[in-house]
Amino acid sequence: MKNIGFKLTLLTFFIALLTGYYMNLPLFDNLIRSFVIYVVFSVVYLGITVLFNQIALENLKHEEKYKKKSQQEKLDQANPNMAK
Repeated sequence: MKNIGFKLTLLTFFIALLTGYYMNLPLFDNLIRSFVIYVVFSVVYLGITVLFNQIALENLKHEEKYKKKSQQEKLDQANPNMAK
């Protein structure tokens, strides 16, 4: 599951290569076209992965902040004399 992005990008490259073969493109043109499609798909996949990781990181930070805040409130309620 960890290498799913790499496998998807290679799959796109081979699909683009195969479709270029069936469109009767010259070999060099087909390779260039397939490589460009591969690079574009890789960049899009990388962007989606970075965005997903950034959202997950922000959620973790927010949860940690909320936990600390709720723990402090519980301590303040348990010890009203110690509250700041």
